Parts: sequence; C-alpha cells; structure tokens
Amino acid sequence: MIMRGLTKSVAITSTSVCLAYMVTMLSSCKENVAPPNAMIINVKAGFVDTVTDPSLKVWFTVSDLNGNLIGSQRATSDQQQLTFTYDDSIRDENVYLSRITLSASTANIVCSGISFEVPRRSQFTFAPADPISIVGVSDVTITNLSVKPYSYLFTLDAGNNGLSTFAGSSLSLEMGHIKSPDNLFIAILPTQQSTPYFKWIKNIEVQKQYQVDFNTFKAMHSHQVTLPQNDGAGYTLSGSTTGSDIHPISYALVGGDHSIATVFSPDTLFSQYILNLKFYKGDNQFEVNTSTRAVPLSVDEPTLGLSIVKNSPADFSMTTQGTYDYAITYFGNAESNFGWVVYKPANATINGVVPQVPPDIAKLFPSANRNDLILIKAKVFDDGSINGYSDFVKNLGTPVPQPNVFRSLTKAVQ
Repeated sequence: MIMRGLTKSVAITSTSVCLAYMVTMLSSCKENVAPPNAMIINVKAGFVDTVTDPSLKVWFTVSDLNGNLIGSQRATSDQQQLTFTYDDSIRDENVYLSRITLSASTANIVCSGISFEVPRRSQFTFAPADPISIVGVSDVTITNLSVKPYSYLFTLDAGNNGLSTFAGSSLSLEMGHIKSPDNLFIAILPTQQSTPYFKWIKNIEVQKQYQVDFNTFKAMHSHQVTLPQNDGAGYTLSGSTTGSDIHPISYALVGGDHSIATVFSPDTLFSQYILNLKFYKGDNQFEVNTSTRAVPLSVDEPTLGLSIVKNSPADFSMTTQGTYDYAITYFGNAESNFGWVVYKPANATINGVVPQVPPDIAKLFPSANRNDLILIKAKVFDDGSINGYSDFVKNLGTPVPQPNVFRSLTKAVQ
C-alpha cells in the first residue's frame, strides 16, 4: 500500500529519511467542510505512533499561501481535535495544511515537513492504518537448480514475499502469510540464460512445507515493446489474476539503442498486466504505468512539460505543460537532516513557498531553517484513478494501492 500524495524518496540521504516518515505518518485522512472560519483536524488515537518511535513528535500547521504561519498545534498519541480559527485578515480561499515531524529514531534527529494546498474551510480525520497481521509461515524449496539463479522473484497474492536462501542446488523460500491459503508466483532467470521460467502454485497453506522441482517450471514468452526515444530506461511488469492480487513477473534495464524492450511474461496465467516504465531524456525522468489485458506492444511518451523558473524555498515557481492533477516540489538539506515537500494543484504557472517553521519547532530543532533548504527536484503527476486535484485533496492520506494507470515527469535540479 502507498499513501496517495506521498513520495518514496529523494536524492539526498537525509531527505530520504524524512520522506519515509511522511509515508508512514499520513496513514488515513477523510475530508469534510468545516465551520465558516476554521479548519478542523481530527487525530485518532495511535496516529502519532510513539510505540514504534518513542521520540516522535508531530505538529499540524496552517499557513497562508505566502507561507505566513496562521496556527500551529502539536498532536499527541491520544485522540484529539485540533481547531484552527481564521481572523478577518485571511481572505484566500486556499491555505497550506502542513504536518511536521521530529524523530530521533536514527543516529541523528530528523525533521520533515509536508504541505498541501487545501480549501481553508476543511475538516480532516487522520487515523492509523490498519495493521498487517501475519497469520503464519510456509516453506517452499525449489530443487534441481544447477547453479544459483541470476535473479528470481516470488510473491503471494497479498503482495508479501519473505526470505530466500540458496544452498547446493536448492532455493528455499520462507514466506509470511497475511491470508491462508494463498497463491504463489515464482519467476527464475537461470545464470547465463536470457529466458526466465515461472511456476504458479495454488493454495499454499501456513505451517506446511512444499518441494518443487525446477524442471516443472515453464519458459516465459517474450514481447518486443516499442519505447519512446530515451537516454536510458527500465521496466517492471506485474500480473494479476483477480484484479486485487499483484505479482511482479519480470524487470530489466533496457540497453542497446533503448528503443525496444524485451519483456517476458507467462502466456495465459494473468488476466491483467501492469507495466511500469521509467525512462530518461536529458534531465527529464518520465514514468508511465499502464494496465491492460495483454502486454502492451508500445508505450507513448507522456505529453507533459516542466520548467523550473525560481528555486528558492521562500519563493519557487515553474511553468508546466499538459494535462495532470498536481505538482510536487522536493526540498532538502543533507547537512541539517531537514526536508520538505509541497503539493500544489495543476496550473500552467505554479508559484509557491515552503511555509514558515513554527518557533517551538525551531527551538527544538534549530537547523529547521527553510532558507537553508535546496530544491532537489520537481514533479507533475497525472493519476488515472482520480478526477483532478479536488479528488486528491478529498482523499488526502487515505491508504490506497498505487494507481495502476498514471503518468509523471520529474525534473532534477542541477
């Protein structure tokens, strides 16, 4: 599961740590209209997870679109309601809602912020995600492997996998199950071979051991997929039998002239294929996710454009082209372990700021100075599962699977 509107990582180590907290902390959020001059934040017990991280501190802040602080309140691990009331000087229809975290769970104290432009009269409920419970473990041993495989993949329907060990001529898989029975997909690319082999094993049960002969695996079928012109590319192909299970099938970096990718898949096993393609053109990185009944034979370049005009955290701007839902800017500072991400609705010209850091946070973490932040990259994102930025805001933070259909363009700052 991923959080809608959240990012996985950025190119600076400290910011990567910061963003990891964003993914885990914005676990669930639902939006309703608040009273005329207020924003209400309902925080459910356990959202601020001080059990996993006793050092964790979380604040919610509201700022105007110039970044000026309107209000700041700290959230605790208990259930509570935070109310931000506006005076008559606040006339903008939209404001920044931010969540700021401090954590000392690593060797260094890390501060991260994430901001969304939202209607000022909003009500959100943040709650912890449902815990994932392992119901048991199964063991599968693949025998008659002449040498250690060059690569292999294995996943259960629920998306989890487990540990693997190669010894002698056997590959042992130990898997934690979210449900039982479950179905298991295994793909193996033997060393010094170009064609991967697969096995589909139904109704794997917990607390049981299984032995599978590699000689019963079947060879995958190859597909020649035409790619957009690029300076380098890589793909991951996944399959689904029911629409809810997702099994990675094959992946590769694309070499040669970069115009053709050889993609491998089983012939008839899956009813849906999700192809994720990442490719570079100059300083642009494109990502395309498609969902089709058959492996697509071509992928078109997204009609998206992005140019950064100003990169100051106190005043950034960019121009964009194409149809998309929202823009994201990533700021970081590796030396101070401080990072911030800002989400804005789609527009031909986007202007924004990193909101001011509240004094009580700056007192605890003096390095949280927005003027020290550096723009790392910017992105425009077209999500095929929503209808514009307003839909994105309504479901802010809701745990949802990554959309099967999306397009994005990311531009790194030199």
